[in-house]
Amino acid sequence: MLAAHAVAQRQALPVRGVRGGELVAAAASDPQTLNPVFATDSASQLISSLTQADLMHINPRTLKVEPALATQVVHVSDRLWKIELRRDVKFSDGVPFTSADVAFSFAVYTDPNLDAPERALLTIHGAPIRCRVIGPWELELQLPAPVAVGDRLFDSVWMLPEHLLGPLYRRGQLQQAWGPSTPPGQMAGLGPFRLDQFSPGQSLHLARNPYFWQADAQGASLPYVNGVRLRVVADANLRFTLFARGQLDGMDPVSPADFVRLQGNACCHMMDAGPGLNSEVLVLNFAARPYFARPEFRRALSTALDRANLVRNVFAGKAVGLASLTSPSSGAWADPTPATVVNAPSALSQLALIGLRQEQGLLRDPQHRPVSFSLLVPATNQARMKMAVFLQEDLRRVGIAMTIVPVDFATYVERLLHRRDFEAALVGVQIPDADPNTESNEWTLAGSLHLWNHNPSAAPPWELDLDRWFQQQLATTDPTARLRIYRRMQATEREQLPLIPLLAPDILSGTRAGLAGAAPALLPPHWLWNAAELYWSPKQR
Repeated sequence: MLAAHAVAQRQALPVRGVRGGELVAAAASDPQTLNPVFATDSASQLISSLTQADLMHINPRTLKVEPALATQVVHVSDRLWKIELRRDVKFSDGVPFTSADVAFSFAVYTDPNLDAPERALLTIHGAPIRCRVIGPWELELQLPAPVAVGDRLFDSVWMLPEHLLGPLYRRGQLQQAWGPSTPPGQMAGLGPFRLDQFSPGQSLHLARNPYFWQADAQGASLPYVNGVRLRVVADANLRFTLFARGQLDGMDPVSPADFVRLQGNACCHMMDAGPGLNSEVLVLNFAARPYFARPEFRRALSTALDRANLVRNVFAGKAVGLASLTSPSSGAWADPTPATVVNAPSALSQLALIGLRQEQGLLRDPQHRPVSFSLLVPATNQARMKMAVFLQEDLRRVGIAMTIVPVDFATYVERLLHRRDFEAALVGVQIPDADPNTESNEWTLAGSLHLWNHNPSAAPPWELDLDRWFQQQLATTDPTARLRIYRRMQATEREQLPLIPLLAPDILSGTRAGLAGAAPALLPPHWLWNAAELYWSPKQR
């Protein structure tokens, strides 16, 4: 069956903006690289999103797939896709973009010697997706096996200029390409902006790409603004002060307290995209205490925690409690089960079923030893430090003594991910897309966030089920059948609680008054996601 998975043109912009002016943003650090192949830090990813383009793109606001450099992807079969490219597209240096650049890009991203971050996405059961050029604007993709994600596969797989990077790749020098000292004239992309100037430790300036392929409804070329200046401002409090004073044109993330402080202020347009896809969870190291491995204990612990209190007092109402890791913003994948409501008497009843009972206000095991554990928290994360204090009080009410252990972030990562030296920890789970394909770190036995059980070779049946179902849904192209598998995973997650879900914070951002076209987005960059469409009203320029 032939299936066209994109319309021929992206929806035209309904409003014609005003040309001119610039945008001033801030990053916490310099980009580690200007090479989109190896961009993993937030600053490098932001620059890639502004200077590069992909074949198909997930709209950060709607989470739907939209055509970008490809006008259409036809799924001839589960393993054969045909791509039609936009014609007359040029890189920012004026060189035409053709199917040869796409084939080169796929060769780079799937090269095992480079191990680019996107390689895992473009490799199925150890075999890479193969790209074959049919014509200047036509290609064929051969997949080793069916993939359920469909055209989401192409998002953020930035198309590379073969005329600039091809020679370096063939000489084995691609990993060193496009560093901080590379002259801007030796770099090019297909995004709305191009690199103009970089002063490490201070700022980076992007200029308008005169060859950008997107236009508004009246046919005026985009972007509207002449450029973007990215200032390096390490301190989050200073970034907020600069934004509030009008020295930055936008900011994300904005803390809930700062959001409430500026909401309604004439200086700014504050935006709440709703609950994000990321979640805050409590994880127990099963090896630390014998009762941690008991699902009854984890369910009791979950029942003892007051999520509504966390939402109210830590996030100023800008969050939502969770029953599983899946955010309410995940569309059809969202878990319809409401978050667990705090109920200390119920928690005590569940704990008594496994021999843990209160004696003079303290919960004790059958040997009368106090039930206690330590909680690892990154000291620099103010929200998690506040959460820890409230959770400590929740657990005190059922007789559990929890000690908060604040550590610097480097030590936190080392103990959590490498040494596995913790009893319990507060963890932020990063989910980059609403589609479940991004959850391999959580549910596969080899996943980096399989933190509760450090010995997957001795995994219980429910962990094996989660691993198997995750792999199964990745290859299930029938959406209804795939959703059934994912619902089974969610039910097991709620029953076993390997990661005890707490809440999903809202995505909060803001822009300066007078900047038109800004809209809240669930995916980063939260205020610059549509930078090509932003413009200054005449009074603000």
